[in-house]
Amino acid sequence: MMAMLSEWELWACARHQLLKHGELAPEAAAQRVDALLAAGDIDGQKVWLAILDRIRQLQGPAPGETAH
Repeated sequence: MMAMLSEWELWACARHQLLKHGELAPEAAAQRVDALLAAGDIDGQKVWLAILDRIRQLQGPAPGETAH
């Protein structure tokens, strides 16, 4: 079983994905989540779901959405 990344590492990965993919970072991370699930890598999928959550937090609310 793979150990979960630290909070710092998760945030660093999210930031890297935003720098690499820009506004398409959530889609790129979601594709990775799907690929890991298809491969049966549940631990990897959990890590990428955590990264995806942080990507969305860094992007902030979408236009028209409230922060609450």
